[in-house]
Amino acid sequence: MTSAARQLTASRQRGGERVHWVRTLVAKGPEIFRREHLRFRPGVARTRTLHCLLVDCSASMLQSQQLAAAKGMLMQLIQMAYDQQADIAIVGFAGAEARVFVAPTRARPPTSIHAERWLQPIRGGGATPLSRGVATASRLISQAKQAQPQQHTWLWLLTDGRTTESPARPSAADNIVVVDCERSRIRLQHCLTLARRWSAQYLNLQDRNFTKAADTARNANG
Repeated sequence: MTSAARQLTASRQRGGERVHWVRTLVAKGPEIFRREHLRFRPGVARTRTLHCLLVDCSASMLQSQQLAAAKGMLMQLIQMAYDQQADIAIVGFAGAEARVFVAPTRARPPTSIHAERWLQPIRGGGATPLSRGVATASRLISQAKQAQPQQHTWLWLLTDGRTTESPARPSAADNIVVVDCERSRIRLQHCLTLARRWSAQYLNLQDRNFTKAADTARNANG
């Protein structure tokens, strides 16, 4: 088989199709093998998963090392996405804006220079524009789904909930996990309230246990 044919075969197999060798050989006949001779068995392409990580970078997240703990959680989520060969996106919000730090891309090992660069722009300060952050993440997820309609999407919101804003549930996300980063002595429980209103999974970062949510994410279309 020629190099071009091998490459095409490998590409189609990764996309969910396998070569039908009997039909291929019949199509080839006595001729020299060419790529147009290839015949494939119909298959189902593997559904890709996107994990959108939405991070609260406001001033309140600097208290009690909340933002540092959130970045540690981000590293674990990036590792999870890498293990399942999923895509990730990272959005941060603070002050009066929300920024896309990482557009949807294939997850890399958190020890790689790529992951270090992804996390470097995440700084804390200013107010908590939760609505802008949610709107930006929702728009990003919607665009990703337009490009890949079968893509399964997760939104992970990491915040201490110190905001008066109460945005609607982002409908573009198939699954949502609200990660409560609040470490104050007097807890406001806004994250729990938001998770319930969104019908989302709730995770308290202080518990240092996101195994259940992560296992669900690993097993869902991943």
